Amino acid sequence: MKKPLIKLDTDDDDENILDAIRDLVGEEVADKLQMAAAGTRITIPSARGFSSRSSLARMVGYEDAARIVEAISPSETSIPEVDIPVGSTSGLGALQSRVDNLLQEDGLTTREIALLVGCHMRTIFRRRAQLRSKGVKIGNPRKPRTSAIEVPDNIGTRIVRTLLLEGYSPSQLRDVLNVPGEAILTIRAELIREGKL
Repeated sequence: MKKPLIKLDTDDDDENILDAIRDLVGEEVADKLQMAAAGTRITIPSARGFSSRSSLARMVGYEDAARIVEAISPSETSIPEVDIPVGSTSGLGALQSRVDNLLQEDGLTTREIALLVGCHMRTIFRRRAQLRSKGVKIGNPRKPRTSAIEVPDNIGTRIVRTLLLEGYSPSQLRDVLNVPGEAILTIRAELIREGKL
């Protein structure tokens, strides 16, 4: 029986999975995996259970997926779910500052903050706990949003207001209309304050 080249035992190993893949099967394969699955959980199948129909093969291609499987789970058992990190740590300070500011605002859920900054919800939960332990006041997601963003009253704003009143979600509007999430959430908070939502 072959032994795995990468051994995963704890949740902390999820953060280093791409580095290990990068060392063993190359930069290009690790980047391809990160582009396909960043911010999600994937299962690395066992060598025995691996096929061209596996989700890993569909994400990065059969040959590259086979190299990952060979490095991580050459035995008969698959690796439980592994979190693929969102991106590099080069902007970690800016990201943390942004998360801190958004956590202190009212009217933003953990999911909304994660979508705004492009990171895992787990990261937001952890940072919230760290800030609370330091005594920092955290915003209430059930209150209307308090934001310094000023949204001009123009045709775009009226369209977003109308669509929100018709029941479209902020994420749908952000994706379809290509409007910044913060602007949509600010308009939504105004509608809530006005008692229309």
